[in-house]
Amino acid sequence: MSRKTYTHRIPVVKWMDRIVRWAPAVGRSMFAGTGIFKRMSSREPNLEAWPRADRLVMSTPAFLALSDLDTGEARRQGVDEAVTDLAGYSRPLPGPLGSISVPTVFIHGEADGNVPIEGARWAHAQIDGAELHTIPDGGHLFLFEDAGPLLRELT
Repeated sequence: MSRKTYTHRIPVVKWMDRIVRWAPAVGRSMFAGTGIFKRMSSREPNLEAWPRADRLVMSTPAFLALSDLDTGEARRQGVDEAVTDLAGYSRPLPGPLGSISVPTVFIHGEADGNVPIEGARWAHAQIDGAELHTIPDGGHLFLFEDAGPLLRELT
């Protein structure tokens, strides 16, 4: 992840990134909701850190129900992969994106604070012929609000 992309991440995600890299056992406990993190299952304390578009999605009953199912299933399977995934954002990619030769389309929210738009712009520039479609004011969860951009690309 480029330095510019990293600096535009929301503070809670940057904080979690540092924890999983420097104290993976603490990160696993956070993701698993165990130990001192058992009482931190609610998203409410962190909502204000997210872009407006994501706050609107994250506060709907439908999203909360899906999120609870997703979190429960992820925890049931173990949290090691989530810790590895998050820690990987600060490492170089394993191979050049320029070697990708299949049609590639990026669809990204311009207000994404989890994976900022700079990352999508950088990746798009590495792949010859790739397309980049941005969603103005779209956050990390823009597909929950409107899946249309993705469905149009798939059809």
